[in-house]
Amino acid sequence: MFAFWIRRVFRLVPSAWLWLAISIACSWAFNRTGWFYDFNGTLKSAIFVITNVTNFAYAGGALGGNAQYWSLALEDQFYLLFPFFLFFFRGSARWIVLVTLIFVQALPNRLLEVNPYLWATRLDALMWGCLIAQFARSNIYSTCEPKFLTNRILALGVNASLIFLLVAVPHLPHFIPNFRVESTIAVVSAGLVFLASFDRRYLLPVPTVITRVMAWIGARSYGMYLIHIPLYGVIKDLWFGYSQSTAQSTIVPALAAIVLLPALAELNFRFVETPLRRKGKQIADRFMAKQSSVGAHSPPDGDIAASRSVAA
Repeated sequence: MFAFWIRRVFRLVPSAWLWLAISIACSWAFNRTGWFYDFNGTLKSAIFVITNVTNFAYAGGALGGNAQYWSLALEDQFYLLFPFFLFFFRGSARWIVLVTLIFVQALPNRLLEVNPYLWATRLDALMWGCLIAQFARSNIYSTCEPKFLTNRILALGVNASLIFLLVAVPHLPHFIPNFRVESTIAVVSAGLVFLASFDRRYLLPVPTVITRVMAWIGARSYGMYLIHIPLYGVIKDLWFGYSQSTAQSTIVPALAAIVLLPALAELNFRFVETPLRRKGKQIADRFMAKQSSVGAHSPPDGDIAASRSVAA
């Protein structure tokens, strides 16, 4: 359990706090457009980020900057609770609890403007991922493999349909009152994850060069998620100062963002994410080795044995 948390902390926190600090600095140095709110508001948002309650602050309208961190807070909260779920529920009980929780979350209307706190604490998408992971270890998983998707035309058709649904679903409340947008998006996304889980190119069967580009983006997507807001703010501020005396098109700042975002994400991936993720893994491995060594020299009782199996 603790080894899991160690890996998660070293994977997520260093980059998050680095770009949080950069955002605070930018709110002081690059804020003629008001993109970063005010300096005091940005400092206040940093407290919410560090204490991991950004999603609640966002729902309550008290954030004052760095709004992109709301989803990271929700993810971290899930990682904090999930090991306890694994500890207390075993076997079929996990299936029952996960399905029940997903169903319960689908009952209320969780649109941001209707129930902001339910919107900011929705975990059903992550739970669908857990269900798929559990299902992948079952005996019937292989029998449910969609082998017909080895036909590239059919695979492209299924993928296009699912992606179209992701785009269309947010607009359905205009036509269907009280439509459960968040729950439907979670189900459609789970369908895409299910296709990807077989690792046989059922998901997005595109040429290899495109797959490699997408894999590169995916590996650096966390950095892009953290970087894009402060980057856009700095570009907007610099362009604001320059465009006061010119009539230049906005194509220039757009191109700057397109070039700088992957470049900065690459630097973050190479010099922050990768070395610290490896460091976290080393510390977690040493912790597990120490726990195993202690267990080898003393007969564990039932509770200790159970906790060790969860941590493994």
